[in-house]
Amino acid sequence: MISFERIYPNNSKSVKFVSNQNKYDLTNIILFDDHEIILDSLRLYFDEIDGICICASFTEPKKLLNYLESADQIDYIITDVLTDDEIGLSLFENLHQNFPHIKLIAYTSITSEFVKDELQKYNVISVVNKKEKPDVILEIIRNYDTRIGNNKTYQSAYFLTPKEKEIAHYLVKGLAAKEIASLTNTAVNTINNQKNKLLEKFECTNSTELIVKLSQLGLLKVL
Repeated sequence: MISFERIYPNNSKSVKFVSNQNKYDLTNIILFDDHEIILDSLRLYFDEIDGICICASFTEPKKLLNYLESADQIDYIITDVLTDDEIGLSLFENLHQNFPHIKLIAYTSITSEFVKDELQKYNVISVVNKKEKPDVILEIIRNYDTRIGNNKTYQSAYFLTPKEKEIAHYLVKGLAAKEIASLTNTAVNTINNQKNKLLEKFECTNSTELIVKLSQLGLLKVL
């Protein structure tokens, strides 16, 4: 039996709990958002998932960073993108520079393509819109982590190259390979090969499925 301690926002609650699993067998996650209601919702969801431990949650960037200085074996941080705080994207930069082993998932209402592109520089494996259910976040983690019942790993699959992004945007518009080839001054066979590689990369069987998946992962804006 191993004892862990959960730390909640502003250190208002500190709860010890016991698990039959070694912490190195668990997927250890920290939550960050400046709204406690979001943190409560995520905690309630992930508490029901076997193999996942929500180790701590924070509403203030400074407390998150201080905690990480002495934290052991943190695998993921699910974090909002602050818009009303001067730290903004610098939080992601700080996490990437000082804790590069931790994977970051941005859980945000921001839809700016510029911000999403910037986040890719800071070890953010995916951007998930807050309109999506936490199931989307769980699926992303499962694709990376064998400890919660899935041995598939996409590694860098949750990023689109500039060419992949261009192809995906044309697919959203319903354009056929011949039309995309004409617009991009590229051979039809090349467009088909690029499309097929995208389908394989995201394990989809057709363009519609691909568009839905890219949208869910926050990599493609459909509307």
